[in-house]
Amino acid sequence: MEVERRRAAVPRPRRGRAVSAYGGLTLEGVEPAVFAAFAGYDTEALAVLAERNGSLVVRWVNRACAELLGYAEQELAGLPFANLQHSPFAPGSGADAVECAGLVDAVRTTRRSIVLERRDGTKLQLEATGVPVGEPQDAGWVLRLTATTEVHEVAEELQASYERFQALADQAPIGIFSSDGGLRLGYVNDRYCAMHGLSEAQLLGTQWMSHLHPDDLEPALAALGRVLMGESVELPLRLARTDGQQREVHARVVPVRSSGRDAGFLGTLEDVTDRLAWERQLAHRALHDPLTGLPNRRQLLEQVAVHLANGEEALAVLFLDLDDFKLVNDSLGHDAGDRLLVEVGERLKGAVREGDLVARFGGDEFAVLCRAVSNEQEAAPVAHRLLEALRRPVLLDGRECAIGGSVGVVLSTGPTAAGSAEGLLRDADVAMYQAKNSGKGSWALFDEKAREQAQDRLALVTDLRRALAAGEVTVAYQPIVSVGEPGDPLGAMTGVEALARWMHPIRGAVPPQVFVELAEQNGLVVTLGRHVLETACRQLVAWSGASGAAPPGSVSVNVSPIQLRQPDFAEVVAGVLAETGLPGNRLCLELTETVVMLDPDAAVRTFQALRRLGVRIALDDFGTGYSSLALLRNLPVDQLKIDRSFLSGYHGPGADPVFATIVSLAASLGLLAVAEGVETPEQLEQLRRLGCPLAQGYLFGRPVPAGELVRPRLEVVS
Repeated sequence: MEVERRRAAVPRPRRGRAVSAYGGLTLEGVEPAVFAAFAGYDTEALAVLAERNGSLVVRWVNRACAELLGYAEQELAGLPFANLQHSPFAPGSGADAVECAGLVDAVRTTRRSIVLERRDGTKLQLEATGVPVGEPQDAGWVLRLTATTEVHEVAEELQASYERFQALADQAPIGIFSSDGGLRLGYVNDRYCAMHGLSEAQLLGTQWMSHLHPDDLEPALAALGRVLMGESVELPLRLARTDGQQREVHARVVPVRSSGRDAGFLGTLEDVTDRLAWERQLAHRALHDPLTGLPNRRQLLEQVAVHLANGEEALAVLFLDLDDFKLVNDSLGHDAGDRLLVEVGERLKGAVREGDLVARFGGDEFAVLCRAVSNEQEAAPVAHRLLEALRRPVLLDGRECAIGGSVGVVLSTGPTAAGSAEGLLRDADVAMYQAKNSGKGSWALFDEKAREQAQDRLALVTDLRRALAAGEVTVAYQPIVSVGEPGDPLGAMTGVEALARWMHPIRGAVPPQVFVELAEQNGLVVTLGRHVLETACRQLVAWSGASGAAPPGSVSVNVSPIQLRQPDFAEVVAGVLAETGLPGNRLCLELTETVVMLDPDAAVRTFQALRRLGVRIALDDFGTGYSSLALLRNLPVDQLKIDRSFLSGYHGPGADPVFATIVSLAASLGLLAVAEGVETPEQLEQLRRLGCPLAQGYLFGRPVPAGELVRPRLEVVS
């Protein structure tokens, strides 16, 4: 644009006028030279405008203004101000007055945003403050120009920040809301709406506390009182939705202030319904048995401890252990065992008094905590009801399974009472073993002697574990002989039965029924059984390779129900045979008929796998269980070992009819009958008359170490 070059002339301000916009300095009575000295070097852009023929003309600018616009100071003097303004109209089009309208006023200070063009054509967004300094008929103005570019940038950044907040808030996984001091909602995000099950339109303008559970209103109001005092608060709340659902939330609320005054609240709601439900579930699992749903050992101990701490001395703890549960679990499978435990739990809950606590202690053990029981007479009825609840058989997979239990009772009163929850449970467990040893299906009250026996039992288990590791459990052998015809001399030794023996270094010989039971109860029977099997097979091979008397034809080894239940039992037997070199047909495995009949299908599969190895199978203690004759006909077994109880009472010429029937049954099924417990010549003669082919007992020889085994010789008394 064409710029008229003129020397700047500074107008003299009129008396009585004040240039209030100039840094707050009053210019009344200030000489032009003084004004120029101050204004010329001011860092703010200043210009003096005058009206000429209806247009604003630049009379003077300071250095800051010239630099702002990109001109020399003298280039701007005398220039129409409209020429500096950015306008869609061409210069000289008569639009100048329009562009300058409102920029200045003859009597009032004005402020207006304008856009000016620099010399290089770039545009400046400015705020123009015009201060009148002349009379209306000779108007003049001091114009202060302030760049508003930063203001706009801040505004744009604020807008962008708000948009980012809006996008973040709308997608936030927590509910966000704001409300005024009257608790009316002014903003809610999508998650807040979803929590309440309402739309934004339904929520805005409503009081956010009206959506809370009624029981939470009082604590919410108390918390808001603290917020009004300037605190930020957090508290749990429940939302009462219109669809009847209830959501649990964690609320955080902070005060919002504007211009130093309270403007309302800003808050967030975190939906913790699922998390709290999971935490409650975890807490329930921590205190309850997952199978039966009963309180577990931890809760039982906590309850006992709480009652003891509260000074309740009249407590009784009844400890129940299922009899022969391992047999059921190992024979019918863990699924059947689990269903049995669930049924037992339900029965026990129905047998106790109201207020008594029934808990599953672990495995096949249950416990009952009874309050207000101070003596044996008060505890006895509870123990009897527990045992009575177990007398009915349980139907498992179409089979009736008889169950029973042994109960130990301990009282929190008395001179021997333990003073802690752990002590009471320990003593109840001891009393339970006391009941089990005195006869299954009974109960016993704890006494100090039982505690000593339990400690002794624990020590024995430790010693047994050590003895197995050190090879101190040995194997003895008892002859099995051919009976022959009446009046004949004793037949040949057809085989031997391998029997485990343990000579304790301090206690001496430990009865087999004692340490075998301990092994079964403490996870040692598989190790014990394999040790006996390997030793017996290796010994028979050694006998076969020695010169001299003919070796036994076979060796019989007892098998625990727990061993039979092992999925790799047949493979273990095959491995022992391969390792020792013993032919499978010289090994006979003995199992009780009770074990077999609990799960005949599994027994048949295992027996068939063993028969493929050539191994023979004998049903031990036959006649004492509940075998099905139809099932027995289909079992791949070779021998029936008749229980010693059928011979122990024999004194006359007549045979026990049950014994005779079993011998006849074995013959009809093509099985060998073996009589156990033969001790007198009279019993032997009776076996011969009945046609029982094989026998074993003290009459032919006691169990002895391998080096002491000799062929039995006996003159038969006719």
